[in-house]
Amino acid sequence: MTKKVVIVGGGISGLTAAYRLSELMRERKTAVRIHVLEAAERFGGVIESTPQDGFLLERGPDCFTAEPPHAVNLCKRLGLEKELVGVSPENRRLHLCHNGRLFPFPDGFQLIAPVKASSLLHLPFLSLSAVIRMACEPLIPPRNSPGDESLGALIRRRFGGEVAERIGQPLFGSIFSCDIDTLSVQAAFPRFAEMETKYGSLVAAFRAIAKKHAAKQVKPGERPPSIFYTFADGLQTLVDRLVEKLKESDLRTSAEVESIGRGTSWEVTLKGGERLEADAVCLALPSFCSAKLLTGIAPETAHALKPVARKSMITVNIGFAAGDGPSLPAGSGFIGSPKDKFEILGCTFSSQKFSSRAPEGSSLLRVFIGGTSCEALLSASDTEIGDFALEKLRTVLKIVTGPLFVTVSRYRGVMPHYQLGHLDRVAAIEGSLRESPGLYLAGNSFRGAGIPACIERAEATAVSMAEFITFFEMSLKGV
Repeated sequence: MTKKVVIVGGGISGLTAAYRLSELMRERKTAVRIHVLEAAERFGGVIESTPQDGFLLERGPDCFTAEPPHAVNLCKRLGLEKELVGVSPENRRLHLCHNGRLFPFPDGFQLIAPVKASSLLHLPFLSLSAVIRMACEPLIPPRNSPGDESLGALIRRRFGGEVAERIGQPLFGSIFSCDIDTLSVQAAFPRFAEMETKYGSLVAAFRAIAKKHAAKQVKPGERPPSIFYTFADGLQTLVDRLVEKLKESDLRTSAEVESIGRGTSWEVTLKGGERLEADAVCLALPSFCSAKLLTGIAPETAHALKPVARKSMITVNIGFAAGDGPSLPAGSGFIGSPKDKFEILGCTFSSQKFSSRAPEGSSLLRVFIGGTSCEALLSASDTEIGDFALEKLRTVLKIVTGPLFVTVSRYRGVMPHYQLGHLDRVAAIEGSLRESPGLYLAGNSFRGAGIPACIERAEATAVSMAEFITFFEMSLKGV
């Protein structure tokens, strides 16, 4: 008998879960009918690459990291490995906005750590006492107390308060659009806790990693590979290839799920009344959406999902004609400092970061708005949001000519906020699922917000579904 699986949500998590499940079922020679239901008019969720006036806009994320390798590995299986594009070698430097000026992070400075001691001499946005405190990080003993810790507390403990404020908050706060003092290290950056335990120092850990990478063979004349990747036609390429590979499945857009029930099998009811029966159901949705659907059928899971906080984000793509754009420093963009009340999280120099993003000589910028500024602007008009973004940029980029276009994208509740105790909440969610065999959850609400983490959880969920279906089939055969 052909097994039936319904996956609700057609973002990167839902599509990856469907694709990995199809691979596993082929390997096990088990017939399965996979339905992927997406409420929006397109697949991809926050991943959306849009051509406009010769430019290529990324409305959501514009790339993914090479480590952890789950996204790169998926690209290899999809035949996309040769299409990967890294950050332009001459523009891999990030800047920090401080007092209305842009300062580049020096060579040998990785994330929060001065891998090369000489980089400590090129941090003009820090006071001398803060630089000295940062240099002392290898002498700070590792934390030995159990329990969760905020990212802000970890950075203050190891590098000092000024570094947490000047570098930690703009750098990591921009990723999650939140205060790093409310962000769980164990949930958001478990690698930091592991590095401190193993090496006793984050600087020592980053230096060991850099030494390992330096030992890898690089051909003469080549630069080290990028740690960020995309495609020439944008991240939408990954979504489109997944959809293409799933052509034998039932993929639907504009297919909003109204309710989920359980009898002898799972029953998914769509808006309009259509019902689909399934042996297994996977909800690849934001936590609050999953909670709403599960309130009647799995109340314990719904209750456990509700405390998972979410943040919103606004992106503003701004294009300038050739010769009209601001004079940009070499680099991929900048992050803003909340202490300066800059009110935007940062800006990507899209036309410099990746090739083929703008016509020759033209400029494309992408502004991120999060936190309290985002909440205040979500209901504003596109014109008001665009004016706000341009006003902030003018203070640091000296824009004098009007742009060709301003394109605003709003993403409500897309970013998980891994607050202290988040992993305990995840454990409660996963524990509650034992009461609902055949029900699975994927997405960024649990153990990682980036594309590689979403792919990792989606593939693990597919493995669990495959094992459940196989066990169910064997039980019916009396094996």
